[in-house]
Amino acid sequence: MALIVGFVAAEAGTSAGERAIVIGEDMEGRVIPKAKELGADYYDPPPADPSEWMANNRRWINEKMDEGCRIYDCGAARGRANYPNATSPYYQMELDQIAQRGYTNYVRLRGD
Repeated sequence: MALIVGFVAAEAGTSAGERAIVIGEDMEGRVIPKAKELGADYYDPPPADPSEWMANNRRWINEKMDEGCRIYDCGAARGRANYPNATSPYYQMELDQIAQRGYTNYVRLRGD
């Protein structure tokens, strides 16, 4: 399922009181630093059996949408096998959940 969105400047911030999260590939190199820059949260998986990882991540992204959080998307990581498409099945699942719900509080960040 393709997700088509507009692009905005990477400097986009959150307004006072607005909760936000950051998604994308390369947590350590891109997602976490961008979340810290924006004052946003990111997925920090709980200790769990690997068989539960996808379900936990799906539950988290849906809870964040239920809460009305703005989602900032860093996108796929350059150099990965499927770039510019998602290589990570977890990131692809997040994109699919956003698209399936038609979630509009979503911002695709430009650049790495």
